[in-house]
Amino acid sequence: MKKVLFLCAAGMSTSLLVNKTMEAVHKLGKEDELVFTASEVSNAAEAVPGNDCVLLAPQVRYKLNDLKKQFPDLKIELIPPQVYGMCNGPEIIKQAEKLLKL
Repeated sequence: MKKVLFLCAAGMSTSLLVNKTMEAVHKLGKEDELVFTASEVSNAAEAVPGNDCVLLAPQVRYKLNDLKKQFPDLKIELIPPQVYGMCNGPEIIKQAEKLLKL
């Protein structure tokens, strides 16, 4: 099972995104393949280890380069603003699968 972590400013909006994305995971029957969780970007040092990739919320895009330096072996990418704003779970799954090469 691959673990995907969402990071945002306060963890609130990504919690909603986790719920919508996990609903899509269940609808697609991918419960054994993917799991999504969320955390605050300020908690990255504790939250990131153990995950297979990280997806950043648009409001914390300024942290992308810092996170890539801090975790050089981890796949880290921004969530497109329109996908994030619409809590588009199926698109998030596609983005994670592409990033993870599933």
